[in-house]
Amino acid sequence: MSKQEKITIDLPDAAAIGAEVATVSGGASTPTIRDDAERMAVSERIGQCKRVLKQINELFKGAKKAASDAHKAVCAAERKLSDPVDAWIRQAGQKVLAYDAEKDRMRRAEEARLQAEAEAKADAERRRLKAIAARCKDEEKKAAYEEAAQAVQVAVPHIAAPENKAAGEVRSVRWVAELTDITLLCKAAAAGDVNAIACLAFAQSSADQLARAFQRDAVVPGVRFTTKTIISHRG
Repeated sequence: MSKQEKITIDLPDAAAIGAEVATVSGGASTPTIRDDAERMAVSERIGQCKRVLKQINELFKGAKKAASDAHKAVCAAERKLSDPVDAWIRQAGQKVLAYDAEKDRMRRAEEARLQAEAEAKADAERRRLKAIAARCKDEEKKAAYEEAAQAVQVAVPHIAAPENKAAGEVRSVRWVAELTDITLLCKAAAAGDVNAIACLAFAQSSADQLARAFQRDAVVPGVRFTTKTIISHRG
């Protein structure tokens, strides 16, 4: 019998901080600022709210870490079982597709051989009928043989694909994108190609790091570095 492990996460007692939250947030919309005194009062309350928010974050920090560690442990246990299965599926799927591709190549090659054979037979029949028409003295018979030569058709061969799919197997075709030349992509995007632009990724966090590093504009073409005022409270 397998051993079942349990993961327990204790939530902190939030009763005390909950009462303070109700006090500082007011449970209503933010107040209207009509003069400097009200502006200062609101700013002081923002600072108080941020201090309470910091306390809330600290209160749940341990539980969040425990939950994160538990999630990692569960995912690791899942991957320990699923990774070998996923790997086998990928490898086996590739072999199935390779087998199907080879069978399809062989089928098309055989169809091409049969097609060439049918065309050769049809061409030989046309030549036979034309030769007979050329020897005919009777114009009516000659015209009939010539017409028959023109009417010779080539039977298009078709070899049915093998019925080798397992029950429940579904094969679909999906378009995917592959980056082959980033320089060409950037040039196309710069030229205004909307599809190329859609393929470009803008990483906000990375761009913000560059802005903080350079602290000036006109660094990256197409990207503006600017300042944003943020009110913060310490203490």
